Amino acid sequence: MSKIAISKEGKITYVSIDNKPINLLTIDLINELNKFILSLKDDRDTTVVVFKSLNPVFFLAHLDITLINGTPGGQAACIEFSHLIHNIKSMQQLSVCIVDGYARGGGDEFVMACDLSYGTENAAFAQPELYINIPTGGAYSGTT
Repeated sequence: MSKIAISKEGKITYVSIDNKPINLLTIDLINELNKFILSLKDDRDTTVVVFKSLNPVFFLAHLDITLINGTPGGQAACIEFSHLIHNIKSMQQLSVCIVDGYARGGGDEFVMACDLSYGTENAAFAQPELYINIPTGGAYSGTT
């Protein structure tokens, strides 16, 4: 995996996100996160998963807007993002975000999907889709 690094201390697994330059939710990052989360399905040794960013400014920026283009590839990526949100919500492990920077759009939806989130004094949350008439993508309906 090139966009996330996994480390473990006892029953806690840490996921460090590093998708330069701004931790944009690209299809590669979405796929890596989904692969990791799905790998935990039968993992009884991990009880807590902590998501953090290695970027000093962004926790997760937003969904790559080039994916919202109406093409089959873009539609597939948006569906995978919805699966990511569903997979986080369905984890057997406790999911925790440590937000030290911006969580915008899809990044904010990622944070809201986790069981717990902690924000530092640098944390900022935004849902800009509301102002530009784009529906939020993380509201997984279970019908895709």
